[in-house]
Amino acid sequence: MSINTDIIDPELASKAAQAAYDAVTAELPFSKILPDHAINDLPDGMSGENTTVSWVPNQRGEISEDTVFRAWDGNVPYGKTVGSGTVKRAALQPIGAAMRISEHDLVAMRAAATSEERVESLLGKIGAQTALKIEKARINTVVNAKLAISENGVTNTLDYARDTSLASVALSAKWNASGSDPYTDIETWSELIEDADGATPTTMVITRSIMKALASNTNIIKRFYGQKTAAALPPSIHRADVASVFADAGITDIIVIDEVYSKFFAAQRLKNQKGIYPANTVLLLPGTGDTGIGATVFGETAQASTGIVPEGYGLFAGVYDADGVVPAYDVYSTGNLLPVLAQPNSTLSVTVL
Repeated sequence: MSINTDIIDPELASKAAQAAYDAVTAELPFSKILPDHAINDLPDGMSGENTTVSWVPNQRGEISEDTVFRAWDGNVPYGKTVGSGTVKRAALQPIGAAMRISEHDLVAMRAAATSEERVESLLGKIGAQTALKIEKARINTVVNAKLAISENGVTNTLDYARDTSLASVALSAKWNASGSDPYTDIETWSELIEDADGATPTTMVITRSIMKALASNTNIIKRFYGQKTAAALPPSIHRADVASVFADAGITDIIVIDEVYSKFFAAQRLKNQKGIYPANTVLLLPGTGDTGIGATVFGETAQASTGIVPEGYGLFAGVYDADGVVPAYDVYSTGNLLPVLAQPNSTLSVTVL
């Protein structure tokens, strides 16, 4: 295939696809947990070059005890240097999408089939679907501390190595079962995270079904009303009341994630993908935004490195003449990226229902 610059310049096409990607990504919650970064502008503790990103898992500074009292005019011993830890490296993963301007389109739509407006509309769809695909990869990465890819001839699993103490944690009981104590569970899990040198969690991601279970959980209701017995307690409390209970455990933000996605799909006029986040799963995080737990790393495309478009990091897009004797065009976009969970011990996920 050869690129067709008469229909649209590839630089303009790339900007259209990137703009659509950016607009949709800004509305997706896990893009705030593993925010996009160019490979040459990564958070502290991460570095990258060409198609490879490196990081030290769960890196923390260390204050040694080499400072000592000394006698007047006396010397002090030299402090010990500490290695930086095991460096992990991973290759960026190519991602791509294409849409066809078919022979039928060319006949039925005439010049409108390849108009700038039509092509930019197709690029907008590609940018949006790319954003959603990457969001799913972020969820996989953060919830499981692994990124598993098995499609289109690619089979690869990247294990971010969450500490074994956080891989399978004890649960008082399923949170919709009698005798369960979600508050104590959260306190216990927070301590486990801290013991594994993770950042103290302040954000809890849950689903609507989990919120319903919490609102009707006897121990949560008793904590809200300050009563030791269930006598005269209502059958449920409001969401704000649930939030106030967990605030005492340091959880200042509760995200009902399936509702966030439902609103996103409705705003985008897309069919609701209810399984995008694993059902009945609690995820603990040290907040959202650039918390330093990782990033979605974007590298340069081959098209940027070879001068088809200016150098830069993000998506490339263009229109190509389709192979074969039938007249048609392919609207194509690609990028090289990887969601990286550099601080897996600052996260924990548990199935609670």
